[in-house]
Amino acid sequence: MKRKKQSAYAESLFTSDSAFMLSRILACLFLFLGFVPSAMGDIYEQNKLRFDLNDDGTCQVIEYTLGGYKYDDEKIVIPEKINVDGKSYTVTSLGIYAFRGYINVPEIIIPSTVTSIGYGAFFLCKSLSEISIPSSVTLIGAEAFGACTGLKKIIFEDGNTTLQLGEMVVSENMFFNTPSLKEIYIGRNILDPYSTIGIDNSSFSGNKTITKITMSNYVSVLQDEMFANCSALNTLILSNSLTKINQGAFKNCSNLQNLEIPNSVSTIEENAFFECPLTNLTLGESVKSIGESAFCGSKLTSLRIPDSVISIGRSAFESAPLSQLSLGNSLQTIGDYAFALSNADVKNRLKEIIIPNSVTTIGNYAFNNDDMLDTFDYDGIENVILGSSVSSIGYDAFGVMRLKKIVSYALTPPSLGWSFSDWGHEVLIYVTPSVVNAYKSDSKWTGYEIKRVFNNKC
Repeated sequence: MKRKKQSAYAESLFTSDSAFMLSRILACLFLFLGFVPSAMGDIYEQNKLRFDLNDDGTCQVIEYTLGGYKYDDEKIVIPEKINVDGKSYTVTSLGIYAFRGYINVPEIIIPSTVTSIGYGAFFLCKSLSEISIPSSVTLIGAEAFGACTGLKKIIFEDGNTTLQLGEMVVSENMFFNTPSLKEIYIGRNILDPYSTIGIDNSSFSGNKTITKITMSNYVSVLQDEMFANCSALNTLILSNSLTKINQGAFKNCSNLQNLEIPNSVSTIEENAFFECPLTNLTLGESVKSIGESAFCGSKLTSLRIPDSVISIGRSAFESAPLSQLSLGNSLQTIGDYAFALSNADVKNRLKEIIIPNSVTTIGNYAFNNDDMLDTFDYDGIENVILGSSVSSIGYDAFGVMRLKKIVSYALTPPSLGWSFSDWGHEVLIYVTPSVVNAYKSDSKWTGYEIKRVFNNKC
């Protein structure tokens, strides 16, 4: 064990003008990263760890030292407390570059007393394969795990505190150069200052190696584009405490095929899963709104919209090759292009659409796939059943190149963005007996044989 006084240690560090300038640069860097170290106190060494002792009874690990030898292959256990001259000090932080370059260290155990981990703390710890971050940690600096080329899994332990990630330096994030990283367990809310629209270099977004993300029920919020462009991600387990999936949160996760939205989620924002090639999707029973392009570009062939959903945004499921679709009984608004299809290779396309009685508005091209071919040689919607509340149908909402029959239970003829007669072939219209004349006198609905619906049959 060795102990050095502040003055002697400081003199050994700062004995020249250049060293002084370096200290000023580092001080500015600390402020930029969100780390403001306390005034250096006594320095104490124990079990190859060097501690900076503070007057308030806390201390920081500032170095794992072997006299410059960086090839130690021992497991490192950081203590919760150390005793120096009869006084107890609690270990609360790991300093900047504290364990940098110890390439053979296989494991590092962090105690639950630590609240902050400095910039590059584990940089170049190449043999570190897994690490757990206690829930006590509220701040981790940029590049903390940079160049940890053997790191396969990181666990952010369960807790109620929010973890903030430090801002990037020279555009490198917390997991810079970690080609083996496959799995992340997220046990609490994480705040990443670079997880914002337009930034594709936050701690998680743009990662090309992560295949599995698991969130515990302590996670209640995400951020916009937080996991966007994670191209290897194929397993996603969402928290049952989430109420919202943020815009672009998982967009362009090009290997994600199976997804279950928890019952806690009420809002799925725009582009949340844009261009994710989903083949299986289960929507939770509390989802109320599905935003613009939320699932655009999926590969879904079957979809059930739960009764909780009130609105489906523009292009929400555009390009999905659906052959089965069930719309919930609380749905009110279906946006433009919501279920439109423009892929000529799709076969067994929906042939019948049943619009629930709750729906009032159907947007332009909502179910259209007419524009995908210049011929009639494709599957398309043939029958449409309109619920009693439909009041507005947008331009070419169903595509009419294959349309044969419409059954409308609306007592007032819905407004149309176009006339069925524009397409030059017969479409049979069935309505309830009491409103036959109303439909016949409406200019958009004329030109067809308006037939009656008896006992809900036609």
